[in-house]
Amino acid sequence: MNTKFNELADSNSVPSRSLLSNLLLLNQLFRSHKKKHALIMIFFIISLSGIAGTALMTLFLYLLTLVTQRQLKVVKILGTLITNQTTPQGGLSNSPLAIWTGIVAHYLVGILFAFCYYFLWNLGIGAPTIPSGMVFGFVSGLFGIAIWTMVFHFHPNPPHNVSLKIYLPTLVIAHIVFGMGVNIVYAALG
Repeated sequence: MNTKFNELADSNSVPSRSLLSNLLLLNQLFRSHKKKHALIMIFFIISLSGIAGTALMTLFLYLLTLVTQRQLKVVKILGTLITNQTTPQGGLSNSPLAIWTGIVAHYLVGILFAFCYYFLWNLGIGAPTIPSGMVFGFVSGLFGIAIWTMVFHFHPNPPHNVSLKIYLPTLVIAHIVFGMGVNIVYAALG
């Protein structure tokens, strides 16, 4: 036992490092840890920004549905289309599967858009400000119109109680609300 202890204690069997070398190694480990922590925080802030923007957009569309009596409930529309659960009368599904699918899909897309905004900011395009959020939201809305038009066109059984002449232009305004929400939350937390 003493022999092994003596061998381990022997300076020839233990790699020798200078104090400076050890400090540099600790510094690298610390910076690596700080970078990982910073990346996690950025990911969290961007995701939270996307969730907040999506929540504002969804609230806006649900309030418009209430005021106009038009079918603008993006979560139900999205969920009905994804699960292919259009009612026999051509209406939106009320099934929990369709609604939860719509919620999850809508918020994931919102988070994805928030990450796109972040990458654009890092390329020097726009900034997390309200005017920039309005522009990004407008462009996102135009992109949304293109996607929704294709989905309704190619879907085997789209709901008939959604007027695209009203729904699609409303999406542009809703995405402006989304863009402002993402930018305000990111600017507050980032």
